Amino acid sequence: MRILNNKGMSLIEMLIVMAIIGIATPLILVFFVANMRGYAGTNHYIGQQYELQDAIRYIREDVEAAKDVIIYRDPSNPTVVTRVGFIKPGSTEQRVWSFESDPLSGWLYLKVYNDGDLTHPPDSQSKMVENIDISECKFDYREELAGANTYKHLMLYIKMKKDENKERNFQEVIKTEFSVRYKSVTLN
Repeated sequence: MRILNNKGMSLIEMLIVMAIIGIATPLILVFFVANMRGYAGTNHYIGQQYELQDAIRYIREDVEAAKDVIIYRDPSNPTVVTRVGFIKPGSTEQRVWSFESDPLSGWLYLKVYNDGDLTHPPDSQSKMVENIDISECKFDYREELAGANTYKHLMLYIKMKKDENKERNFQEVIKTEFSVRYKSVTLN
């Protein structure tokens, strides 16, 4: 059998193929880049949730293990709780949780004191949750009388700082309530 046309591809055919590739490649790249940003944003969002869950879990463990709870109030405004401390039964160690900030960021901090001396100095390991909106974060303590019963509640309000560089960000204030009904609570 004899091949009649053995010239190969014409210049027109090559230009058409190159034009199709030139049109299709940017479209494919747009979808690829958008999916990569979505993946990074989702990972950031999940990371924030895990960070917050871990911090809340650590505070809950301190509440459950504590015999004494110390509520530190702002001397200039006694309705504002600045720090919360927990002391385990038979221990002199006090675990103090507080919100702290610098001009760029805020964080939930844990400091450990033993007989009044700081034994766990503030360092990167003491920052439990970073990049929080310090204006929305606080501890709150309330006592409610219901008949002969007194209900004591310690609340934690925490909100992540808006991250402009990420696709997704956890933007709601999370309110967690801890019952300290059977704990000895000291107001300072």
